Amino acid sequence: MARITALRAAFRGSKRRSIIIDDEEWRMTSLVVVRELGLAAGDEVDLHATELAIAAAEPAAARERALRLLGYREHGSEELRDKLVADGYPDRLAQDTVAALMRIGLVDDARYAEILARTLIDGRRYGRSRARTEMVRRGVDETLVQEALDACCPESGEYDRALAMASHWARPGGDTRKLAARLARRGFPPRICFDAAAAALGDMDTPSDADTL
Repeated sequence: MARITALRAAFRGSKRRSIIIDDEEWRMTSLVVVRELGLAAGDEVDLHATELAIAAAEPAAARERALRLLGYREHGSEELRDKLVADGYPDRLAQDTVAALMRIGLVDDARYAEILARTLIDGRRYGRSRARTEMVRRGVDETLVQEALDACCPESGEYDRALAMASHWARPGGDTRKLAARLARRGFPPRICFDAAAAALGDMDTPSDADTL
């Protein structure tokens, strides 16, 4: 028999637990599995039987966790896998869980790419460059990123989107460079940032017909 000397969280608030046996790390699993099996520091355990019990409990727990995450919002396959691993599930199990959900259509990377692209472009008002960086960071395949961005915000419309934002932000006497920098932080190309900023501020300085009467 062996003794569980500690169950350590990866960090505060983490669901990942490191099972310490006789003061040495034995294996990782999720807090959900630890609670389901009633494991606690000080327990005397048979390592073989405990390993079998953990391996038997993890698949259902991982699937339930994945479904909860998908119920909250759409996830891409890589993002979902990473979250399961972060929760303490083995990498192989996380991959198999996500693959099974992809087979039944609950996870679809192309659909996720389209939703994410629209969220970043229409919701957060990002330029294509920043949206692309964020999508790749979340594990979306670069081909799907390109297709999604081309579908929701063609490159040819980048200036018009930047101008619309610049016009919304512009104030009389505003600084073109500051306004352009604000657009740049959203991920618009430098030339477009300056052109849009200059146009927006120039329109404000141009007298309207009513002003000239």
